[in-house]
Amino acid sequence: MASLFEAEVLFRNTTTVPSRAVEALEALGLSLEVIPTEDPGENTAFGLIRGQTELSEDDTGAWLLKEVLNPFDGDLIEWGCVSMTSADHPARVHDDEDMYIVVSDIDGVSDLFFDRDRADQYAAVADGTVFKLVRVEEGDAK
Repeated sequence: MASLFEAEVLFRNTTTVPSRAVEALEALGLSLEVIPTEDPGENTAFGLIRGQTELSEDDTGAWLLKEVLNPFDGDLIEWGCVSMTSADHPARVHDDEDMYIVVSDIDGVSDLFFDRDRADQYAAVADGTVFKLVRVEEGDAK
């Protein structure tokens, strides 16, 4: 089952993320948000990489480091994953349960429905906002 992940990363000896690193991330379907440094003398570029993976949390970190960051003199500061399960699928929704979706710049509107705790976890990783789903009855005014 897929997981969403977010990783804080750095690239040494540069004040900007290398364009080849950005191209490599985009080719892998990953997004990068550059984190501006507050120290003008800093010779390191920082960022957040976000995406989806089928790997475990430990394997995701190892893969990012080996395949994505090392070739560009990058390093992994910290990372985390939130698993998505079949319980998050819209077909699981029942009328007596409150369900939520997450909207983020990364994923747009999630195609999964969550209980509140899992929606909060997903939103934290995807840098998103949680919305409660409300059932509209037939004939309700639009």
